[in-house]
Parts: sequence; structure tokens; C-alpha cells
Amino acid sequence: MSTSLNTAKQSEVLNTAKQSEVLNTVKLYGTSTGNTSLDLALCGKCSLEFSSLSEISGENGVGKTTLALHSIVNCQRTNGVAAFIETEQSIDPAYMKKIGVDMDNVIFSQPTTMDDAFKIAFELIKSGTVNLIVFDSIASMLPKNEVVNGLLTENAALEFSRELAKNLEKIKAMIADSLCSVIFINQLRQNPNTSEWYSVGGKPLERYIDTRIRLKKGKVILSKKDSTVKMGHHVIATVLKNTYGKSGSIATFSVHYQKGINSVLDTLKNAVEHNIITTDDSGYTINHACAKNQSMGNDRAEALNILAQYPKFRTQIDIFTIYEHLRRAKNQLNH
Repeated sequence: MSTSLNTAKQSEVLNTAKQSEVLNTVKLYGTSTGNTSLDLALCGKCSLEFSSLSEISGENGVGKTTLALHSIVNCQRTNGVAAFIETEQSIDPAYMKKIGVDMDNVIFSQPTTMDDAFKIAFELIKSGTVNLIVFDSIASMLPKNEVVNGLLTENAALEFSRELAKNLEKIKAMIADSLCSVIFINQLRQNPNTSEWYSVGGKPLERYIDTRIRLKKGKVILSKKDSTVKMGHHVIATVLKNTYGKSGSIATFSVHYQKGINSVLDTLKNAVEHNIITTDDSGYTINHACAKNQSMGNDRAEALNILAQYPKFRTQIDIFTIYEHLRRAKNQLNH
């Protein structure tokens, strides 16, 4: 008879030897985005490749910062050290804590200029102790006196582009062969002549950024009790550029206001699709050497509750899912 994770300690459930084998395989690539669907859209390798620069762009309120914060949470859960450099001057530490960020162990700084922001990052990289650095955001690093009615003058835009290129080139060289990844959150602006949307920063981003992810709002999530109350929205993430894998892949997930991404549902969905967790009339069961035949509950609600109750265990399930995805991809290449 299978036993429920509700009545077993996490350390007793996981097979330590198998866990270490899988962790070592996945950590060859980097750390997770904190969203399994997006990791898998990036060909199973984590989008936050070590020694890489990534960009998360999208319209206001789509969930760019929320996604980056989930990346920090995942970094911390795998015993990594993360830094959040916030030039927007608008983040609420209480919200970061709600998402799951360990505020006692995250490096949090709010510089006001591009130079100061990059200087902090350079010092952190030199220390060799940081695994993830998040910049929020590229657009907010613009000096106020260079902005007129929300638009850069031509000369100011060129100067900003030169400074950004110089700093991106330096930070890319500094993280080469390191165990550090860097995320840049970025806003979109609309070209008044063509109506096309583009990321702030232009050509320097095209040249130096390894992974570019564009977020777009999907359907609104309404309250089941009151259909006039908005609880969140779905997000469509498109991989515009992926130096380490396939570009053009799409992932979807949901953002719940004041709660963040529904990563628990995302974990269960992908684990079932990759046969890490199986489901039948008797409920949900782990079908993996990490905890063979361990019950995940009698129904979907119980399985989700267990994953929510054991966040580090949920991270392990995500890793096993990615590992299985990589294994399947490798087998396809060999046939």
C-alpha cells in the first residue's frame, strides 16, 4: 500500500542518491525560471543558463517582475544566492515575501542610475558568491533629464544605447564560465510610425542577450464567487531568442494578483505529462525512483495541496520533469 506524503517527512520520501544524480545533471545548465512550462519551452534546459544574460520583456502589469521573483525563489530553494537590483524604486518587499523570496538572504539594492546599478552587479560577480542577478529594469536606468514627455531625444537615446552596450559587454565577459546568470526586466514601447512594439535598449540587447522572453497578457481570471472581480490573468510567454536551444517556443501560465504565478498547478500538469506523477481512479501517485509508489492524494486538490505544503519537494519534482524531458529529447535525436 502506498503512503501519503502528508504523513511522511520529505527526507524520508526522496531517494538521496537518485536525487543527487538528477540535480547534478540539471545543474550543468543553470537554474530554473521558477516556471516549469517556461523551462520546458526552452528545450528543457533552464533559461537562466550559467554565464548567460536573459531578458524578460512585456507590457505593464503582465508579470515580468513576478516571473523574475519566482526565479529568485527557485534559486534560493536550490541553495543559490540571488540579488535583486531595482532601479524602478517601486517594488514592495512585502510582495516579494508573498511570492516566497527569503528576504533575509536576498541581496536587495535600489540604485538610481545605470552606472551604480552595474557597479553593484560587477562587485557581486567579482565576489564569486552570487548565482543570479536580476535588474529591474533597463528602462528605469534612464536619467530623468534625458526624458521628454516619456520619449528620449535622439542624442540622449544614442548615449543611452552606447552606455548600455558598454556595460552589457563588460558584464557578459565577467560572467563567462561562471555559475552566475543575469536577468534584465524590460519594458515595451510603441513605435509611433509603425505601431510596432519594441524593447527599450535596441541593438545592444540583440547583440549581447542570450535568451529573450516576451510576455503577453491572455484571458482574465475572474473570481468564482463574483464574476466582476478580477483575480489574475493568463500569460503567454514567447521565446524570441534562445542561444542554447530552440527559438519560437511558447509557454502559458497564470498570474494571480498578490499571490504570483500558480507554480503548483504548473508543476503537477507537467509532471503528469512526463509520467513523473501518474493518475488513475485511485488518485495521484509518484511514478519515479525518487519516491516510487508514494501517494499524492486521492484527487487533484489533494495532490496540489501536498505540492504546496512541501515547496522544496515541488522543486525536486520540477527537476525530475526537466530531466525526463532532456532524456526524451536525447532519445529522439538518437533515432
